[in-house]
Amino acid sequence: MILNQKNIKNIANIAKIDLQDKQLELMTHEINNLLKIISKIDLINTDKVEELINPILSYQDETLFLRKDEVNFDQESNKTILKNAPEINNNLFLVPIVIE
Repeated sequence: MILNQKNIKNIANIAKIDLQDKQLELMTHEINNLLKIISKIDLINTDKVEELINPILSYQDETLFLRKDEVNFDQESNKTILKNAPEINNNLFLVPIVIE
């Protein structure tokens, strides 16, 4: 498959990307190079290649990848951390509003 500049311009338009003529020429060349590489990969015979599996999904035992969450709360460490806060309210850091 080879794409021409009209195809690339349509794709760029759909993606809301403004391409100048020089960029359009470069992108057409680059994308066609990628498509050539992909077409070579497509020719590889994988009939005798064994499928890869996801090790997490292949085990039914959830204990292999899930752990119990444990909270280690230390009052002294908490006080030390809160000393670094510019403002505190109910043992929480107060931060400036970013989004209104």
